[in-house]
Amino acid sequence: MDYESEMKEAMGRNRISAILPDGTPINLERERIQVAEMLFRPSLCPKLSNKYNFPPLLNSYQKNKTSDITAQAMNTDNSNKNFLGLQHIISQSITSCQSEIQEYMWNNIVLSGGNTNYNLFPDRLKLELDKLNDGAHSIKVVAPTTRDQNVWLGGAVMASLGDSFTENWIEKSEYEDIGSVVVHSKCQTSLLSR
Repeated sequence: MDYESEMKEAMGRNRISAILPDGTPINLERERIQVAEMLFRPSLCPKLSNKYNFPPLLNSYQKNKTSDITAQAMNTDNSNKNFLGLQHIISQSITSCQSEIQEYMWNNIVLSGGNTNYNLFPDRLKLELDKLNDGAHSIKVVAPTTRDQNVWLGGAVMASLGDSFTENWIEKSEYEDIGSVVVHSKCQTSLLSR
């Protein structure tokens, strides 16, 4: 889970040989570690950082303690200050929520998607979030075994509800007419009632 030591050890170890669709043979060693690391430090790939608009560090978040810790962490790991890693985005998302539900959110970080299947990814994410938090919150990262399929499974469950849930569906035209406020008007679920 330590990037620098993993990179040193990667040379010659766990080499994967593959053949690309065009017939070109390749060997992967350090690249296997670098790809996952870019989720935490997008600045490792400056070409992508310049090509895509990664989320910038927002000034409004620098006013609270968690964001100050985020800024310090970004300075110490030589990241590009203009781009945030996944741990910073999660931290900013949670600290922008109502203060009453923040602890609940810190204890319910659920991973979803194929990129979360990287070796030791849940452990690494928790480690990075713990660094940002400095013990201020208890953090729990949940990694379901079906996380690479969770979006599809969720969609299947929603579709199977049929008519009982159609009044909560948000149509594209509604979203375009009203904007994100339509989510609040149609989905009245409150995390505070738990």
